[in-house]
Amino acid sequence: MELADEERYHDEESMLNYYKHRKLGRYSKVPGSGNDEKGYFAFIRAVYNQRFYEEDVSLSPEGTLKIAVRCDAAAPKNMPTPTALHEEDEETGLCKFCGSSAPVYGTTNSHHASLSNATELRIPFHGRKGFICYLELADPATEETEVYENPNVTRTLHELFKLMLEWEWVYDNLDQNDVCAVLAHDILEEIDLPEMLRSWLWNNVPDMHVAKFLKGDPDARLRPPASTIPPMLPEFEGWCYHHIHETEPIWKYGSR
Repeated sequence: MELADEERYHDEESMLNYYKHRKLGRYSKVPGSGNDEKGYFAFIRAVYNQRFYEEDVSLSPEGTLKIAVRCDAAAPKNMPTPTALHEEDEETGLCKFCGSSAPVYGTTNSHHASLSNATELRIPFHGRKGFICYLELADPATEETEVYENPNVTRTLHELFKLMLEWEWVYDNLDQNDVCAVLAHDILEEIDLPEMLRSWLWNNVPDMHVAKFLKGDPDARLRPPASTIPPMLPEFEGWCYHHIHETEPIWKYGSR
């Protein structure tokens, strides 16, 4: 693909070996390779005037450190904080987002991922309207469930951006106020994803579950075969590198 000079990124080091990432070269992991088997990405909400605590000791896996309060509990109240999309309805006991009767972790608003069972948690993209996070969970089966059940989760970063583009299309074309559609639109608008990268994602990354569902695929929730998912485009990797390391973080969520 020929790129105009203004669309090129000239980095001496890629995200894969940049020292700040250390083992988090997984940001640019290759679908189907060994580093593709663990960890996932999600686009999540930015909320205001909320604080998050672990509410139920029984939810923490046996033998793990129970996290009682998040590191951003002391942040200014007008600062956006990241949270998953699940939320229990106090009247019905069901999740407002997915309808599940399973409880949500107080630190994350997720049915499966908490600060107690996450072995790795990074938030590479910070925004006033939403965040993109990366997690690894202690239990591989729990990770698989998280990836399969959630409409805002993928294994690789470029798959996540393709998924967000699909949700944005729903927002723009189907007059839908689905929380994922609105959130994807808002995040993409805020981070200003370049048109060249949008075009590469649309033309090269296979359909994610939104497009598959709209096309009537009965297995829409299943990930496309890894063999059909290309490696991350170097220009996409370079844009991510710049965005992660040259934009001011909203809060000190550890290394990005």
